[in-house]
Amino acid sequence: MDDVPFAETRLIIGRMLHAILRLGANTFPDLAFMECVEILVILTTIYIAEREAGPLTASSLSVHLGMPRTTLLPRLAYLTTKEIVRRDDIGLHINPQMFEAPIRDESIRRLRQIIFEYAAALSRVDTYK
Repeated sequence: MDDVPFAETRLIIGRMLHAILRLGANTFPDLAFMECVEILVILTTIYIAEREAGPLTASSLSVHLGMPRTTLLPRLAYLTTKEIVRRDDIGLHINPQMFEAPIRDESIRRLRQIIFEYAAALSRVDTYK
């Protein structure tokens, strides 16, 4: 694999991505890992949209993610049942109470630590290879 451009950089980024996804997957122990990945992508998309442009509807979220509604709607039902996502006439919203638990504070600290650790590793890689 030495002939792959930026091989070490790619490896570090891949490891970081897996560490982040594993951390996020711990939030949903009742789901398989790949279901957790879908849930995390859905949640981050809802959060970003709500903060930057306004809430997305289920239809606009489906289009944005390129995810069939038949896949998306059960995931949204799961998140609604868990009271993580709320739906209203305007669109989808992250329930702010989900950020109030001490375990969430620990999770965001761990996420920052993961990013810093891998950023340090990336800073030591020769980026011109």
